[in-house]
Amino acid sequence: MGEKIKPYSFPPMLGHIDEVPEGTPEWAERLGLRIKLAVEHAERFGVDELLIEIKRALEAKLPPWEIWPESDPCGKAPRYFEYVSGSSIEKIDALMNASDDDETLKRWRRAITRSRGQPKKESNSDNITITPKRGTSRAYTLDRLERERPDLYERVKARKLTANAAAKLAGWRPTGLDQLRSAWRKASTEERETFRKEIL
Repeated sequence: MGEKIKPYSFPPMLGHIDEVPEGTPEWAERLGLRIKLAVEHAERFGVDELLIEIKRALEAKLPPWEIWPESDPCGKAPRYFEYVSGSSIEKIDALMNASDDDETLKRWRRAITRSRGQPKKESNSDNITITPKRGTSRAYTLDRLERERPDLYERVKARKLTANAAAKLAGWRPTGLDQLRSAWRKASTEERETFRKEIL
């Protein structure tokens, strides 16, 4: 289990984000509150609001993590998102992967991996990582397809293929047939006989 994140304590009555200029510490703080609320509501109401706020942060000329808190800016995207939301970057990443906005997912992935640094030496029970070298998340798969298999990436963008199917075609994930062959090799003689009887 990762360490508990100590979230920022937002002051009451911050006001609307559009009341202050983008790129100011006040704007970054108000955006942080919007991200916090979007993360809290995402599991119940979906990720649409979270996607809007993350996109706003990623598209800003001056990213909020570079200007806020004013006295000691976060400096890195993961630190900012964890600090304002009180959630781990892994949780936010999992929420983001529920989106089908491929371009925002790619930008999100680059923002959190570019500044992430060395991964923690903890075991991770799933195969969704946020280190830049590997993973099975949709964002990672899209990023890798764009780099290594632009032909498949274009088909995914055109919604003619899913990211998972493209990864299988690229040979990065096992197909159903690969899984059957693997299971067959691992099965005992008795299990193979039982299986033959069941399918014939």
